[in-house]
Amino acid sequence: GIGYAVDGSERHIILACYLVAFAYWVGIAICASIWNAIFHASAARWMTVFRRVFESMGAAIPIFVLLFVPIVLGMPVLFPWVSPSNKMSHEELELLTHKALWLNVPGFLIRAAVYFLIWVVVNQLLRGWSLKQDQEGGLEPTRRMRRYGSGALPFLGLSITFASFDWLMSVDPFWYSTIFGAYYFAGSFVACIALLTVITVRSRNEQRQFGGLV
Repeated sequence: GIGYAVDGSERHIILACYLVAFAYWVGIAICASIWNAIFHASAARWMTVFRRVFESMGAAIPIFVLLFVPIVLGMPVLFPWVSPSNKMSHEELELLTHKALWLNVPGFLIRAAVYFLIWVVVNQLLRGWSLKQDQEGGLEPTRRMRRYGSGALPFLGLSITFASFDWLMSVDPFWYSTIFGAYYFAGSFVACIALLTVITVRSRNEQRQFGGLV
């Protein structure tokens, strides 16, 4: 797991646990936007009753921008590549130097900003057009959502993959996996469906959501 404590410090353990929790919940919000984009790209109709739930889950993404601040402040503690220890072997230091083109603080922060920008823009546009269609009707919002949903999917898929490399896999810069992004994506996908199930069951009697079905 992520919560290893090489120095035994409580600060490291707390930050590591926070990082795991952050990655878990932000993954759910991102996958809600991905589900929404998939539905629009495939012109699915059956998902209409769930669309508001996915849109609301994705609308929480801006909150994670603020929740990301403790991770930024704790980077020297969480990520060994930020401040390499003199206890590292020559081979390890050489490997960090080799990876420095990607594993560096400015690059980490810039990529994080790009990830959040993609996620926020995609969800806000799809949700905005969806709300506009409810208020004004017409087919134009539907056309936009279908076109935009199709175009957004590659950016959503790539951004969540690279975010998992930056935020989770780089906790141990000496380990790598070509399938780690897929594992994180799949786990977040399943967690998103699980949360959708809980929300659906809890709100099944809501007249605005499902017509008050019992």
